[in-house]
This record gives sequence, C-alpha cells and structure tokens, in this order.
Amino acid sequence: MISPGDFNQVSKAERDRRWQKLQEEMSARGVDCLLVSGTSGRWNEMHANVRYVSNYADNLSTASYAIFPLQGDGTLVTQMSVKRSNLAQCWFNDIRGMSTINLQDVVMERLNDLGLTKGTLGLAGMAFRDNENIGMPWNLYQAIREKLPNLNVVDVTDIFFDMRSIKSDEEIACLQKSAELSDIAFKAHIDLAHPGITEREYCAGVIYAVDAAGAEPPTFLLLNSGPMPGDPLMGDPGHSNRIIQKGDVICSEIGPKWAGYQAQMSQCISLGSPTVEMVELTKYAAEIFHKMADKLRPGNAHSDALHAGDDVVELARKKFGSLADGFHPIASAAGLGGPDPTPRTKELQPNQAFNIHIGHGAATPQHLYGGYCVVVTTGEPRHLSKYSVEETLLTVVE
Repeated sequence: MISPGDFNQVSKAERDRRWQKLQEEMSARGVDCLLVSGTSGRWNEMHANVRYVSNYADNLSTASYAIFPLQGDGTLVTQMSVKRSNLAQCWFNDIRGMSTINLQDVVMERLNDLGLTKGTLGLAGMAFRDNENIGMPWNLYQAIREKLPNLNVVDVTDIFFDMRSIKSDEEIACLQKSAELSDIAFKAHIDLAHPGITEREYCAGVIYAVDAAGAEPPTFLLLNSGPMPGDPLMGDPGHSNRIIQKGDVICSEIGPKWAGYQAQMSQCISLGSPTVEMVELTKYAAEIFHKMADKLRPGNAHSDALHAGDDVVELARKKFGSLADGFHPIASAAGLGGPDPTPRTKELQPNQAFNIHIGHGAATPQHLYGGYCVVVTTGEPRHLSKYSVEETLLTVVE
C-alpha cells in the first residue's frame, strides 16, 4: 500500500500558504475560479502551475488541468488514468482521470456546482522563462465558450509569477535537497569518467546515482563529450554511443528534482590534462560567476546580476576568440519544475533563487560549462552546492 509519505512532497502547511495567497490574488482581481493548464513537456517542467495548486504533476499525461475555485473544492483533470502516486499526493479529492478530452464538460459541471456559470474564469497557462506563455489549446477554449456563453474568461497566467518566484523557507529547503542531489550527480560524473565508457553508459550511471538518492523522475540531463579544443560541446539530451577517450572534455548539465524543485548544476570534466587555454578560460569563467552571484542581493535587479561579468566576457572573447564565443552567462530563476517565469517584481527579493551557468551556449556552442544554484537572502547570497564553481567549471580526472 502506497501512502503520501512514500513520496517527497511539501507539507500541508505549505499547501495552505499557497492556497491563501492564490485566493487573495483571485479576490483582488475579481476571479471566481482558476483553470490552470500544464503539460509533461521539458522533463515535466511545464506542469509546474498545476502542481503548485494540486501537488501533482503526471509524468504520463501530455496535458493536465487544475480547476481551483475561490471557494469550494478543486478538481484535477488528467489525460491518463489515475495512478497510485496521483491518489497519494494530490491535494484535491476530485480527480478525473482520462478526462482532458471532455474538459469543457468537466468545467461546465464544476462551475454549475459552484454557481459560477456567469462568473469570471481565470485561465492560467504555462510559462517558461522570460514570460514565454503557452496557453490552452484553441479547440478547448472554444468548446468552453460554447458550453458557457455567459462566462467571463480572462487571462491570469501572471498570477503565478511573483508567487512562485519569491519562495517560502520550505520551498528553499526543497531546492537545497535538489542541490544535494546535484552534488551526488557531480561525484558520479567524477567516478564514472574513464576511457572506454560510452556516453549512454555514463549518463545512465549519473541518473542512477540521483534516482537512488531520491530524485523524482524524469531527471533533466544534457551531455556532450569530445576533445578540447575541438568541436564546441553543446549539451544534448540525446545520449549517444560515442566512446569517451583520454583527452576528452565532458560537458553536462543536470537538474534532479526534489518534491518537484530543481536546483541545476552544470559541470565540465577533463579526462586527462586540460589544455592551457582551457585552464585560463576556467579562470575567466569563475570570475564571471562570482561577479554575478555577488549581485544577487535585495534591491538589485536581475539584470544587474546577469550583466555583472560583461567586462570579463569581453576580455575573454578578445583573448580566446571562438573558444570564448559560448560565454553567455545564464541566471535563470530556479524553482518548481525547472526555470521559474520572470517575476513582475523588478527588484530582487529574499528567497528568490537562480541557476547561474557560465559557458552556456545560448546561441553559440561552448567549450566548457559550470555553475549551480544561488539563493538571494537578507545578507550574503547563499550558494547551495558544496562544490566550488571552480570545481564545476573544470575537474581533472587522470
């Protein structure tokens, strides 16, 4: 028999905190009920808003929806059948498995029950970094409008932005647990790195290490290997049969989840002595990281941190040319599922968290890669990894 305690999840006190804040925001906007959309895309990251209100994100359901009224019980609607994990974790008693195809009927039934067929329904879509908003499929939206012609429908996706970005102490504790899993993954990287192993075997070993330690599947892992200097190493979710050789560099990024929260780490392993250029690039990258992390303080803006190392980036590019083209510092908001959406609050607040990566090829591939999660506090920024950024940027395995 499976019980709620068999899964890593947040407390009922955290549930009550979220629900109260959501209801306060809904009341202020005149919204009677939320219809929250989610999908299992990007390693199940796009279910974050549904999970935030219901405590469940189905890995199998391409689409799921949460109906969250201002008053009354909520409803979870999944594409696949109800699973034991669903029953153990979901905060709603009303779970409709294999029902997304009839979402309009479920919404009509629930709003009828609540007396809200002439009320205001707030649609909350999926948001991914920089306010990229993915809404409800058009056919379902049209079907709901046809079923409920007197319903006022508004977009309230941004209702989650600040709420998810500024976290409770319990949420930060979940990120800390995720960071500890990332540290386990880094140790596995070091232990597994040897000539003759394939990328596929290497990745399987890293994922096994974090899953056995409590990570929630699916685990986000990008990896690429090759000589340095050589072809740029862009992280890839397609783990190949390439055989890792002495002289290779292995660049990767991992984000094991704890209760849904994801503190990512990126790392670079040199199998044998690194080149002189690589050692020097690492020094530049570490300086950029420290400049960025130091700006993660209340009162500063996210852009202050993102561009704190721009002068060092330019110096590196002038000296190393194409080898430093991939120096695109990333400071993406870390949280539930994966990257949090950009908050409406411009100034940084305590308990915001950011995955800082240096050497990330946003538009151009990279030759090295390193970084981890940092939390804004009332004092010094809190670094969640037990490893130094210098170690994540370059660890040599002989």
